[in-house]
Amino acid sequence: IGRGDEMKQPRPYQNDAERAIVAAGRGRHVMAMATGTGKSVVARRLPRALNSHRSLVIAHTTELIDQLEDHMREENPDARVSVEKADRFVYVPRQSQFESKCREIVVASKDTLYAMDARRLKRFPRDWFDLIIIDEAHHANSKAESYLAVMKHFGALDENGKKVTSCPITVIGATATPLRGDSAA
Repeated sequence: IGRGDEMKQPRPYQNDAERAIVAAGRGRHVMAMATGTGKSVVARRLPRALNSHRSLVIAHTTELIDQLEDHMREENPDARVSVEKADRFVYVPRQSQFESKCREIVVASKDTLYAMDARRLKRFPRDWFDLIIIDEAHHANSKAESYLAVMKHFGALDENGKKVTSCPITVIGATATPLRGDSAA
């Protein structure tokens, strides 16, 4: 999700993309937009547009995680935005303390969530998030164990990595290249 999008007003096609995602409802969706067309403008508006109480935004590089953290803070000033990567941990309360009046957005490293037998991922209860946004989603293919572990943990895929018929959360994959000809993703 790009650079230099500081609080830009959305363009009509970005508003259209947001409306289409909202209209699609719960489930797994791909937001395919060409490089430089403002996927980040749409993505950072989705937690509010989808009325998400707890959102997980996943990226694969430190640069993207830092950018996403900044974007989410700017667009969602009423939400608690935190980062789960390396030496930064998100506070996950015990079951009895789940209810929070504050919206939460966690920006996470897919590698951190998956490291050490997915220990960091398993800290989050299975029903913790109602929205997952995957940046550069073309990396989240059937061979990407880290992404598969996240989708399985939160119920977007079954334990065999297959799609579930009734997805309990909304998953948005943001990418400029949903289908790559080089088979790399």
